[in-house]
Amino acid sequence: MKEARNAAGRLKNVLMIDKIKSPSGIEDLLKSDIYGLLDNYFEVIPESIDVRLNIDDDNLYDIKISVKARYVKNVGILIQ
Repeated sequence: MKEARNAAGRLKNVLMIDKIKSPSGIEDLLKSDIYGLLDNYFEVIPESIDVRLNIDDDNLYDIKISVKARYVKNVGILIQ
């Protein structure tokens, strides 16, 4: 039974890859966007950015993002 679930999970991931054509391309775009956003607030270590896409058991995208930063930048607060 467990083997069937594992096989189904692998099949879902293969179908996701086929559906989005280039998961590494999407992951690279997300890495770039994440860097652009977080670099406003942190001293991000670019090579530490890791993005993983999978499809969970409910056929929803499971997106895992990991980023390391050296420090928080001094961010001014705008008062209106």
